[in-house]
Amino acid sequence: MAISGRGYASVENDSRLRGQLTSFINGAISENKAFRQLQDFKTIADWYSQVVEFRKEKRSFILSIVINKIIGKLMEYIEPFYTDSLLSKIGVETQFKEGTFQTNLEFRFAPIKPYVEFVKRLDTNKVSSTKFEFQLNVSTYIKKLRILAQRDGIYRDGKSINIEKFGVELELYLEQIVTAVYYLSNPIKLGSKKFELKNLSLHLRN
Repeated sequence: MAISGRGYASVENDSRLRGQLTSFINGAISENKAFRQLQDFKTIADWYSQVVEFRKEKRSFILSIVINKIIGKLMEYIEPFYTDSLLSKIGVETQFKEGTFQTNLEFRFAPIKPYVEFVKRLDTNKVSSTKFEFQLNVSTYIKKLRILAQRDGIYRDGKSINIEKFGVELELYLEQIVTAVYYLSNPIKLGSKKFELKNLSLHLRN
């Protein structure tokens, strides 16, 4: 994945980081019975079943469509936001100075608060909507970080952040459901996860 980075044209993530984030979000949403039993979730599936192209589809297929849309929208927001926040923290500590070496770093980020909204329309007019508001808590530790210059390849004249051990702790909550008639009284914890990656590299391209 490429995103804008402070002072750099783009940043390339190690694909393992994206894989772990995707796996976590997918499990927290698709495998959470409490979420799948929410009436609002079922109502959105009903909206899809009323669309001509889905009327003959099985209920399980329609539910999976809704789940996948939620996961996709969450990842669109969470991954770049987290990566940008991580690079900002590393930048404060190192200024991305070539040759910088840090033994141990720990970061606790401000909660990430994405939302996914579904809107039902009739003849282009909005007749109903449901918004799922989430909160992702993230903490990260780094062991043995080094900043290196890139002298060749597609990252020539950029820099590489090499990390021997990179650990992440995640907690995802459904904070609120906003509809015309319903309000969630208490947050629902959807999932938590800890993982560690070895020899992680982030590439900064000028």
